[in-house]
Amino acid sequence: MKVFFQKYSLPLLIIVFSLVSNFGLGYLVSAYTLAMFFFWYGLFLLNKKLFSILFLINLIVCVLFAPIAYLYGRINIGLIASLFETNLHEFTEFINLITWKAWITSLLVFISGFSVLYTGRRITKNYSFPKHKYIVIVFF
Repeated sequence: MKVFFQKYSLPLLIIVFSLVSNFGLGYLVSAYTLAMFFFWYGLFLLNKKLFSILFLINLIVCVLFAPIAYLYGRINIGLIASLFETNLHEFTEFINLITWKAWITSLLVFISGFSVLYTGRRITKNYSFPKHKYIVIVFF
């Protein structure tokens, strides 16, 4: 059981993160979810340090955008333009409009992403995925 958990926990957590972050960014489950899984898992197999850095940046962006995506849907040019045209009063009003369900979505994205980072750090450097490397590289 321990070998199974050590071998397959990271891919399963990356799948969960891909599903939750797609929902958190305002998208429905689609082929992008599968592409996101292969990207993150392949990057982990190729370079763990680069994976950690890029995944952390992605996690921060997803967590910050999840409440907005819950309210307004996918990101578009209107959201970006309104970001540059806002002031402090509009910002505080906007933050007060965000519901607790939107914050829970953000929390779920954070928990799933943090669990991926934590599990990725716990996997020892000597433990390799020789079969999985070739399978993931083929999909790139």
